[in-house]
Amino acid sequence: MEAKELAYFAGLFDGEGCIHIRKTKTKLLKVTYGLVCKISMCNFPILEQLQQAFGGSLHKEREHQYSNKHNKLWTWTLSCIKARDFITAILPFLRIKNTEADLAIKFQMGKARTHRNIPKTEASLDIEEAQYILMRNLKQGGMV
Repeated sequence: MEAKELAYFAGLFDGEGCIHIRKTKTKLLKVTYGLVCKISMCNFPILEQLQQAFGGSLHKEREHQYSNKHNKLWTWTLSCIKARDFITAILPFLRIKNTEADLAIKFQMGKARTHRNIPKTEASLDIEEAQYILMRNLKQGGMV
């Protein structure tokens, strides 16, 4: 992909996008963490271009009390490795979310080092929890 396209997508993501670490409790009351990136907007063709370039899923938002009064809001979502790859590609062009992006890449790289079928150690879960809290603090205007 050309640099000008990546720069455009980075600007769009800086303004309309979201990076977060999702925390979920499983049926066995275990906690899992996952990286998620999203862009929500009414311009479906741009989101479609992002999906074609980076993968992920597109869905129409049904109920959003402020942003979806005309029923035209769409969300493009990436998770885990695809989210990391997207963030890595646009990172040189980010101006606002670059600190969140750095944390997201480190988070996902740490997850890549553990095998799916091997239970996580208490230490690795503590690291993921700390990264989850740090990402929340960044979103609330906190410092790293």
